[in-house]
This record gives sequence, structure tokens and C-alpha cells, in this order.
Amino acid sequence: TNADGGIIAWNRQAERLFGWTADDIMGRPVDHLFLQDGNHTLPAINADNFATLVERNLLKRRFEHPAMRRGGTTFPAEISLSPLRIDNHLEFSLFIRDISELKQAEHARIAKEQAEAANAAKSGFLSNVSHELRTPLNSIIGMAHLLLKGKVTADQREMLEVMEHSSLDLLEIVNDILDIS
Repeated sequence: TNADGGIIAWNRQAERLFGWTADDIMGRPVDHLFLQDGNHTLPAINADNFATLVERNLLKRRFEHPAMRRGGTTFPAEISLSPLRIDNHLEFSLFIRDISELKQAEHARIAKEQAEAANAAKSGFLSNVSHELRTPLNSIIGMAHLLLKGKVTADQREMLEVMEHSSLDLLEIVNDILDIS
């Protein structure tokens, strides 16, 4: 760009990325290429705004800011902005790269990590539930079994057998539920 922020050079990659031909875009402000709304602000890229660009640490490094295609669609862009001194005039060189695929890969990685964390939490929960349910059930089954080996009345035997069989049935249900989970 020139000192006023007007576009003075435009290559084929820029044409493909933004949808503007060199004839359409030459002389227009480079700021026209970037989304400016309440959530995204980029200082004007021109010589008068040089101090602000330095203050915001936007020079000689890569930063992200949404860019806008000719039709108005936006895309995440990585921008490299460098000041150039040419014939004692300040100009700017911009390299703009569409990072949509990188962002999609990052979102996929984060989603995978979240799914893995949720799965680990589920496994931990099921392990804890398994222990919390099976331990008392096994105690009940064991006590009923021991009592059945001793001297008990016919009514007590019947009640202990019902307790033992019901506990075994419940343990089987718990095991099936935990296996499915």
C-alpha cells in the first residue's frame, strides 16, 4: 500500500483469495479488505496511523483478523504487515493468508479433546458407580449365604433365599447396565 493506505500492488493469489481483479481494487483503501465491526477493529493502515500500528503491536509480526471477500463473505486471515521505506516514503507490505482450514482443524482437535475428556469422566464415573453398587450388593449376598449355612427356621431360610436371589438378580442388572455403558 502507499502512505495513504491505497492498494498499489495486487497479485493473482490476492485475486483468487478476495475475488477482486487488480483493475477493480487498485487505489482503494486496503482497510476495505478487513471486517470492521463491534467485535473486530483494525486501525487504518496508513502513514498517519503508524504510531497506532506500532502501539497495537501489529507491525513485523503475524496476527489474525477477519478478512472480507468481494461478495461480503468473511474468512479468518493471518496477516503480516511490514512498513517499507521507499524513496523516503512510508509504504506497507501486507501478506494475507486464508487460515480457514487451520481453524477447522483446530476446532476438530478441541472437539476431539473434549470428547476424550468426557469419555474419561464417564469411565471414572462408571468405575465409581460400579464400586459403590457392587460392594454393598456383594456384602448382602455374602451375608445371606453365610446365614443360610447356619441354623435357621424354615421361614428365615425362605426369606434369606429370596434376599440372596434378589441380590444376585440386582447384581446382574447392575453388571449389564455398566457393561452397556
